[in-house]
Amino acid sequence: MAGRLISLVWNFAMRSAVRNTCFAILSSIETDLRETIGDLALAANSVDMLPPDVRKNATERFELDDKHTPGVPPENDIDLIDYTDFADLGKMVRIRSEEITSLCGRDAALLANQLESMTRARNRVCHSRPLESDDLSRFIELANSLLRDYPQLLWKELQGVRLKIEQDPTFVLRLEIPAFWTAAADVTPHNLPMVDFDETGFVGRTTETRDLIKYISGPHPLVTIVGEGGVGKSALALHCLYEILDVKDARFDAIVWISLKTRILTTAGVREIHEAVTSTLGIVQASTDQLGSHVAGGDLEAPVRELKGYMSYSRILLVIDNLETLTLDEVRPLLESIPTGSKVLLTSRIGLGELGLRYKLDPLDRKQSILLARRHAKSLNLQLLAECTEDHLGKYCQALFFNPLLIKWFVSSVSNGADPERLLSKGNQSFATALQLCFENLYNRLGGSEKQILHVLFAARRQLSQTELFFLLQEVTQLSQLELEMALNVLHGSSMLKRAFRDRRKADSGTQYALTDVSSEYLARFAPPNAKTLERVQAALKKLRSMAEHAQLQEEAYPYDIFAVRSLTTDERICAVYLNNALKKARAGLTTEARVLVEHAKNLLPNFSETYRISAIVEGKANDLFKADEEIRTAIDLKPESSLTRYQYALFLLKEMEDFNSALLQIDAALQNDSN
Repeated sequence: MAGRLISLVWNFAMRSAVRNTCFAILSSIETDLRETIGDLALAANSVDMLPPDVRKNATERFELDDKHTPGVPPENDIDLIDYTDFADLGKMVRIRSEEITSLCGRDAALLANQLESMTRARNRVCHSRPLESDDLSRFIELANSLLRDYPQLLWKELQGVRLKIEQDPTFVLRLEIPAFWTAAADVTPHNLPMVDFDETGFVGRTTETRDLIKYISGPHPLVTIVGEGGVGKSALALHCLYEILDVKDARFDAIVWISLKTRILTTAGVREIHEAVTSTLGIVQASTDQLGSHVAGGDLEAPVRELKGYMSYSRILLVIDNLETLTLDEVRPLLESIPTGSKVLLTSRIGLGELGLRYKLDPLDRKQSILLARRHAKSLNLQLLAECTEDHLGKYCQALFFNPLLIKWFVSSVSNGADPERLLSKGNQSFATALQLCFENLYNRLGGSEKQILHVLFAARRQLSQTELFFLLQEVTQLSQLELEMALNVLHGSSMLKRAFRDRRKADSGTQYALTDVSSEYLARFAPPNAKTLERVQAALKKLRSMAEHAQLQEEAYPYDIFAVRSLTTDERICAVYLNNALKKARAGLTTEARVLVEHAKNLLPNFSETYRISAIVEGKANDLFKADEEIRTAIDLKPESSLTRYQYALFLLKEMEDFNSALLQIDAALQNDSN
């Protein structure tokens, strides 16, 4: 208990130190600039120095400052200049650009640009917004730049602060950001929690932030951030929501944050969160409490109706974090028919199917992961990892699957004395516990079909096309194609599966499926397939290889045998199995069974021309000449350069239709493709 308390106090102190160091630098810059601008205004006998919009903003902050007697207005702009910020000072520098340029011998517009470029970073510090990863370094660089490029402005306060930081860095912990800055900022009522990434800043996710803000502000009533446990869904949501708070023309009248998180990961293991929200009724009750009302327990229908009433009258953004702790059926009444103008943002480890827009969040890339690990190590004064080489730290991050939660857990554990190599070893129980937290809840909620797919992919040990996957599942589990497609959608939404394209320049291209690295590790440790499944998958893969060899021998024996199925890729060879069986059924007079097998092949590869060529033979055996003609025409449309298909069509026109001229046209086309 004592160790955890020390860790909490240290982390809080580090977050305060980063923010307060930024504040010490920026406030000293503002103080020096206010003094310079005030002196210039007094020298010009211009007491009313503030532009109207700056005066308005400064007056509002003046009135919020409890140092002044309520109702007593400022005497003039001299009283208000202390309530100007970077953006205001930038405007004032531009107004007095001639005087400042003359004083410094350097274009004052450049100074104004520097101040205005730091306005958002300044607001993050003073308005209790989450910090970006480079905010502190940018303020340090700004201070260095001002001292170097504008020495004539003296910068007494800035120089004093720099000296204090060098002599006693902890002095910033005694600073307090004036309350009127935060009070002036929060236009939209909200209950957003403080973030846990202030000590590192928000690392990366520039594109994701832009996209998610666009989706939240767009027409979609329901947006779900989907990703594996610990990938940073909650952090990204909070980062975007705090950005939205600073939009002057607020999109929402209120933002309500509800967390369904029941467990958190610490260096000591997984800790349960007491009194966590664990039901849809709990979500509704917590939401209405935030909106100034209260609904009693019992029936869900009336409370949901009351919450949606709020959302109809006002533009409410309801945010539900960690939704995967509930099932879709449990939350469907709340998420259907969201009132126009209001929105729901969810974070979940598994998608909601047809409900809303799904935004998939992937792990950090290697560069961002290393940056996060290094920054977190520095925040804990852990030199072992803070000064680690890029290559070494990159290997640690890769072993942690570039997962932000696992990276921070790893760094914190090493800071508490754990050996980094031993911590990541296969048998380490602490790492197993951390991994289990990220995936156990998700895996346990998957259905039998989804788990079967995961086990087949795990047993195959390589990427599989959907056709290969369907074939293996048919061999191992008898899963239908519809069940397969539905299960694949669920798995894709759960982030346990990754998709990629093979090289388009190769014949054997298309979408490939594989387990993500972290889900593969989870299965290996906690939910491996049984020996029988492993044996069946390997037998099915051997069968695939045998089919490939048979297809090649068939084609080499006689290239114009119309009963030999031509296949180039693995997917086509799988279809060839069904087509060869269809030909056998058709020869035996079992045309209904043959047609079923042809349809299987069509479902697997809708654009495989051989399927339609063989279908034409089956339909000819069934005496449906119109259908046979239609099928072989489709085969030619899909692959007009196939001399075999042209040859088969010529035979059909000659023997079945007695259309000699059309048959000659097909032979001519075949000769153009193959003159020999």
